Amino acid sequence: QKDAVVETLKAARQVIFTGNGYGEEWPIEAKERGLPNLKTTPEATAAFASEKNVAVFEAMGVYAPDETHARAEVLYENYTNTLSVEIETMVAMAKTGFLPACAKDLALYAAAPSL
Repeated sequence: QKDAVVETLKAARQVIFTGNGYGEEWPIEAKERGLPNLKTTPEATAAFASEKNVAVFEAMGVYAPDETHARAEVLYENYTNTLSVEIETMVAMAKTGFLPACAKDLALYAAAPSL
């Protein structure tokens, strides 16, 4: 059993990274290893559902092609829903917090002489 773990580790060593995936060293490390550096959810989702990966998932009995594409669709939908909520929250914060605060601050200086 120990030999199986050692062999698996040796075979997978090229893709194992124990450093900071958000640090400046990762893009360099990824390039040296011949790995993609997918920086956004849409990039990663497109790679997940690429023809190559669809074929690998099917060959390994992980997902049928339709399942891979369905999962990618769910990933895209989750991404767009999350963005939508974040944008709506940002707009609400601007309308209810930032703009009133700015208006109140400007009113304090309305009678001040210009520089």
